[in-house]
Amino acid sequence: MVYENQASIYNKITEFTDEQWNMVQRGMYLVVNSSASSLDRIYGNLGVTVAGKTGTAQVSKTKPNHALFIGYAPYENPEISITCIIPNGYSSANAAKMGREVLGYYFNGENKEALLNGDITAGSATNIKVSD
Repeated sequence: MVYENQASIYNKITEFTDEQWNMVQRGMYLVVNSSASSLDRIYGNLGVTVAGKTGTAQVSKTKPNHALFIGYAPYENPEISITCIIPNGYSSANAAKMGREVLGYYFNGENKEALLNGDITAGSATNIKVSD
């Protein structure tokens, strides 16, 4: 454990019905686990079920998009949530791959020394896409 945080709840979202909330959760599950999703190949061998959402934010026509991924695991009983942002990271798949590294370390101790020592470089643990 690098850092443990005792989070406090500042407010709760109460405007959603259980049915609406379940639809959001199911959608996040399908983003990562559907056989039609490229993320299934990234997270499929993790050993825990992940739910998440990808995204990109356009900066300008001359700079690459910011890459985004949010997720949590295990889907059935969450114990960790992640937010991955790569400024000018081109593709949201790159942020999802970064999230896979974090969750792989958290659940399985994968690449522990390299991650803790800063020895992982772009593409050393996963193939990073740098252009469309």
